[in-house]
Order: sequence, then C-alpha cells, then structure tokens
Amino acid sequence: MFSNFFQWFSNNTSTNCITVYVARTISGASGCSYPGTNWVTIDGTAGGSVIVQEIGHIADIWPHSDDPDDVMSNGAGARNQLTHLQCCLLRTSRFSRVTPFFPVIDVAGWTNEAARTATVRRSPLPGGSHDDDHHHQA
Repeated sequence: MFSNFFQWFSNNTSTNCITVYVARTISGASGCSYPGTNWVTIDGTAGGSVIVQEIGHIADIWPHSDDPDDVMSNGAGARNQLTHLQCCLLRTSRFSRVTPFFPVIDVAGWTNEAARTATVRRSPLPGGSHDDDHHHQA
C-alpha cells in the first residue's frame, strides 16, 4: 500500500466516481482493488466481469462466490447475477447517491426488443407523487 504505484493511483483518481486503471499485466490476477480507495486496476486482457467484480470489492462485497453465475465468482460462468445482499451493499455503498428525479428503466423480462422499446418511469418523490405528475389544487 505504500508503494509508488499505490500513491500515484490514489493521487490521480477522480473524486466523483470510481476510476478504472488498465495495466498491461497484473502478476497473478486479472484485477485488483484496495478497500477504502475509489479506484481499481484491471489487466489489459480482462473482460467486463472483472471490472464489475473489482467495483463490487470496493463497494464492500466480499468474499468471492462459488456460484459461477454470481458477479463475484472467479470461475467460468455467466457472472451476471447479484444476490439480494449484494444489491443492498451496492445501494448503501459510499459510491451510491440518491437521485429522486433519475429515470429508471424497467428491465423485467429484458430482451433486445424490450431494450429498443423500454419505457421510462419516474422515481417517486417524498409523499408518494411522481416528478411528472402535475396535479394542482384549485
């Protein structure tokens, strides 16, 4: 943690998001993250699932999973599923922000056709109304 690369990466990261550094090679790993930082490193040949897993680690999702479909798996598999606990940890991580007016895309039953015709719904505002509701009392 006190090496030159750690100091440089920590000093040159963005303060508003997670920074992903791509290295030519990482000895003995395809990705690496350090608790308490807001940056990760990945091997130049690593796929997107490695980035997701490393971001999961700095969002306090530990340990690795034995389920090959879990995003925290090191094995071969889909690596595209989150458990309920992992979702909770991501929602409460220091990287998550509350954005009450952010449009949310409904991805239930997601297909390519659904992606092209996805509907957007607005997040509820405090009190139960939606930001696109324009009800006025006389």
